[in-house]
Amino acid sequence: MTTCELRRRFRGDEHGQRLADGQEVCGRESCRRKRDDLRQHVAYKEEVASRNGQARCGEPACERRPAGQCSKCNGLFCGGHVEDTTLEERQSGGFARVRVSLCRHCRRRRAIWAQR
Repeated sequence: MTTCELRRRFRGDEHGQRLADGQEVCGRESCRRKRDDLRQHVAYKEEVASRNGQARCGEPACERRPAGQCSKCNGLFCGGHVEDTTLEERQSGGFARVRVSLCRHCRRRRAIWAQR
């Protein structure tokens, strides 16, 4: 039996969605948004890797050379498209404040993944 992030069990289509590859996705709105975000994130990472392979910033339409790396997606970006910030992240035994670099895409998606 599959559970969502809240550890609630669901059975059948009334509680979620069974995908063609056998995955089950909780029917809650926040779980569906996370599934959709993950699909977009995979496509985004492919686009960034392609741009990086041409020695360009991962941000679409930016022709500058990379100068930093996003701590989340590992893409390379110019100094204007990656920003250092401090976040609280879950680590063994609780939370810790860590210094990271984030691209715009990864900064925006944090709000989706912070939802329960």
